[in-house]
Amino acid sequence: MKTVVEEEAIKEQPDEGTQRPSNWYKQLKMFVRRLGKEFLFALFVSGIVHATIINIQNDYGVKGPKPKPFFHANSCVQDFYTGNLKAVLEKASVSDIAVVMFYAPWDADSIDSQEAFIEACENNKDEVYFAAINCWQPESICSKVLKGNKIYPMIVAYDYTKVGIYYTGPPNDAAYITRFVDTMKRPVKLLNDKLDLLKVHQQYHNVLVASVDFKITQGWDLYKIVLDAAINHLKTDPLQMYVKWCVATWPLSSKEPLIKLLLWNRTLGFNESFVNHETLGKWVVQETRLTTQWVPSIARSRSLILDNSFKSGPTMLLFTPHNPYLDFNPIYSMLQLLSIEYFNCQKVSIPASYIAKYLTKEIKCFILQRPTNICETMS
Repeated sequence: MKTVVEEEAIKEQPDEGTQRPSNWYKQLKMFVRRLGKEFLFALFVSGIVHATIINIQNDYGVKGPKPKPFFHANSCVQDFYTGNLKAVLEKASVSDIAVVMFYAPWDADSIDSQEAFIEACENNKDEVYFAAINCWQPESICSKVLKGNKIYPMIVAYDYTKVGIYYTGPPNDAAYITRFVDTMKRPVKLLNDKLDLLKVHQQYHNVLVASVDFKITQGWDLYKIVLDAAINHLKTDPLQMYVKWCVATWPLSSKEPLIKLLLWNRTLGFNESFVNHETLGKWVVQETRLTTQWVPSIARSRSLILDNSFKSGPTMLLFTPHNPYLDFNPIYSMLQLLSIEYFNCQKVSIPASYIAKYLTKEIKCFILQRPTNICETMS
């Protein structure tokens, strides 16, 4: 028989059914505290990764919209709007020169470049094959091959070697594209005498000239080297505004090098024993010195050139219109004349002297003839 004290103690002792949930809760609370934020963060990251994988799988599984023609059917540009890259390259392979625009139909720059590309095609349709391809179309050959390309539009020219030359000028300007295509058609200028060389040097200031004898095999081999180097140089100078590539047909003396680079203030000879288009192109790039330079209209190229110019020291900027169809710009020529006199620094330099005289003469002729042209236009 239990005493009164024992009965009171039994009443005060907690029941096992109520004690178990309390212990379980305490253990869970301690477990969560022990894992802390690391466990919750791991769960959160795992959920994000899983959702991302599902989204990627869904993106690749969804087909794009049905392709539609991007260019008008009656234009001279052949439009491969389904993204058939193989067909484009086959067409380009049977053409002497082919120009292809890789576009995305939704891209604003591609849409803005349509008319300029058509105009350039109209200017060259008798000699050059123009095509355009939708390189964004999902599941197309072009989209799969050029998967990493995110720049639209991209214009590439293919010459007789079928090596693509990327056009770095503004894609929405027909004049620039036409000038680029004209340079692709005739990348090397033939000079018949020294007077021709003088005229070219006065105009371009930096001229590579190779003496070629077309009567012998070695002469044709040298011509091909110069031709390939000139075409490859279009990647950095698409309009040949800074270096003109030429071949001379008159005989040279035994003391003169076969290949020379005429700069604005001196003349250099290519004296390396081994020459191919790569070594020749690198040599021209290393030795060429520019006193002035046009700033590209494309934003990414413009920023790079201006940034490098400002870092090198004081820079003079000239704002003037540029017409690529014209070889002479009077305002830009004034800047060239000023820069030559500045860099020459009163030194005796025959090339700098006759280039300066040529620029002065051309500027004066332009000023004298301009009122007459205006009067004739108005009448």
